[in-house]
Amino acid sequence: LETLAVSDDPRAPRHSVGYLRQRALALRQLGRTDAARSSIERGLDLANETSQIAELPNLRLLEALLALDLGEFDRAQQLFDQATEQAGCTQESPCSLDLGDTGVLRAHWHSRAGDHDAALRTIGLAVDHTQWAAWMLDSPDLDATRQAEPAAWQDLVERLEARRRQALGQD
Repeated sequence: LETLAVSDDPRAPRHSVGYLRQRALALRQLGRTDAARSSIERGLDLANETSQIAELPNLRLLEALLALDLGEFDRAQQLFDQATEQAGCTQESPCSLDLGDTGVLRAHWHSRAGDHDAALRTIGLAVDHTQWAAWMLDSPDLDATRQAEPAAWQDLVERLEARRRQALGQD
């Protein structure tokens, strides 16, 4: 992060904010909530300072999940609503929160809230996105949906396998 801070590369601020978001995600998964919150706050500050407004909803979504982890349910809902509003999300139309790793984080939210249809729809968009990675299906945040909707979950696994075969030229 310090190297990026002194870089004259115009992409450095974007990479710095992305690094802080990924760091916060990893720290949250390790249960290091204070450090995760600190990374999120630094990311939000840097995103605002450098006009990286596209990262704000991603960071807010991660902050909402962290608040949920800490039992701060009202705050978590406010942060989730803020993230989806900033990203322009609607039920009828995908938004930036439905892509790549943030799509999976949004599915985590829906799963933990008991909205399994929304979790499956959101993770389905993420599975079809090129930035999506298979390890994202292993999150314990998705256990409730995996157990509540086994047939739909199996469909996602099969879509993933088809995408893997296609990428390897085995289709």
